[in-house]
Amino acid sequence: MAFLTKEEFALFRQYGDKYAQDFPEAHEKLRNLYDKLGEISWALSSYGYKTHIRRNPQNQGQKYEKYHWAQLTPSYSPDSEGIIFFVISFTENGFEIHIDSNQRKGYYANEEAESYQSWDGLDVDQVCSMSKDEIVGFVKDYCKKHKSDYLHFGKEFNIESCIKLLNMEQYINLLRANYNLILTGAPGTGKTYLAKQIAAQIILDKEYNEETSSEQDRAIMKEQCGFVQFHPSYDYTDFIEGLRPVDNDAGNVSFRREDGVFMRFCRKALDAYYNAEDKSNVPNYVFIIDEINRGELSKIFGELFFSIDPGYRGEAGKVKTQYCNLWKEKDSFGGSDAFFIPKNVYIIGTMNDIDRSVESMDFAMRRRFAFKEILASDTMEMIKSNNTLAEYYQQIEERMENLNRCILTIQGFSTAYQIGAAYFLKLNNYLVEGKPEDDSWKELWSNHLQGLLFEYLRGLPNADEELHKLHRAYLLEDKYKIEEGKVVKDE
Repeated sequence: MAFLTKEEFALFRQYGDKYAQDFPEAHEKLRNLYDKLGEISWALSSYGYKTHIRRNPQNQGQKYEKYHWAQLTPSYSPDSEGIIFFVISFTENGFEIHIDSNQRKGYYANEEAESYQSWDGLDVDQVCSMSKDEIVGFVKDYCKKHKSDYLHFGKEFNIESCIKLLNMEQYINLLRANYNLILTGAPGTGKTYLAKQIAAQIILDKEYNEETSSEQDRAIMKEQCGFVQFHPSYDYTDFIEGLRPVDNDAGNVSFRREDGVFMRFCRKALDAYYNAEDKSNVPNYVFIIDEINRGELSKIFGELFFSIDPGYRGEAGKVKTQYCNLWKEKDSFGGSDAFFIPKNVYIIGTMNDIDRSVESMDFAMRRRFAFKEILASDTMEMIKSNNTLAEYYQQIEERMENLNRCILTIQGFSTAYQIGAAYFLKLNNYLVEGKPEDDSWKELWSNHLQGLLFEYLRGLPNADEELHKLHRAYLLEDKYKIEEGKVVKDE
């Protein structure tokens, strides 16, 4: 059933820009139309949008407006409220939607920002043929499609959430395109934390904090985000399926086939996929494998090497598992006697390429994942967002940057050997009356950095000399700069 009528839109042409005192009968008619815009915006609030609507059809000059509008602030950018927003509006030409700024509060879009406003809409005939739910769906689709434009628009106004999410988008897009992503990088670069934030964006479409997020968000993440850490003794029976001993309380022990952690996770994802009415809006499930290269991958994944390939998500990647002959009717996977990875399952792995306790990942597995290196220089946001250390950001950045540049002067060392900001967060433990003193920096070096760097240098003929050089760089006694693409000592 159509939600709006052509006669309602004709009101703008009939009364727009005319004095209210001359046409008092129009107020109630226009107010009713504003209420319908309010219904649309309130329906969108259930999808995480914070709404603001001006329901008075008159402007400050006591004239009737030629349009009605409502502002929508997405949940992924709460700090943009009152500065930028999606705008939905009724005009004499129909229904319009775009991205805009709050000029009433002095936020004016520059030319760069204007290129991201992304105007769109429905003419009167189109919108008057649609139900309220269809109009709400149109707005949802628009906002989803133009999320990147919203973030770029917000960046022009220095909105922190927009800047952070733009940086995050490179990882999100890579995961969506490839289904499987491995984050590599130096120690302390926050790969596991980043993996969880990427998962939150894929699942919740916003940032997630286990301590401050709502109970609903925590429940969703618990259900739709899986986590496991690989280690040398981890195997197929832990991950996919295997036989487990069962005590019948009479002293008899038997063995029963049980799902591994990944098969259990995939069953939940498949149920969600089948239960979703709209297959274009299926709940996403993200499985995180921390330290993925510490396990013997061929032993852990087994025949899933085929199914894990991005090109074989869903039933196209069906495989017979090693214990499928023991499956009972209740064990069938989507009514099938074969296992596959559902289309709504994404996998994120983390790994440290220089970990000497494990072998390199084989080429067969590498081909099935996209890889993204997290550089130490990308992690300074950890310091900025730390309530205690943010004040000393420049001091920390100077020491960390100088040390990492010095690391690159050691033969055979690359960015994979640099030290991420997570190590410098430990400075919190050694502050003196809330401030970093000389002893604070000494404790950080002795208790956390020296041991790591010593392991890096183990086996080198001049290890002691190189460690001394790194210590001097950390203390800023020797400084390093980049000159013509190379790191050189700043004499």
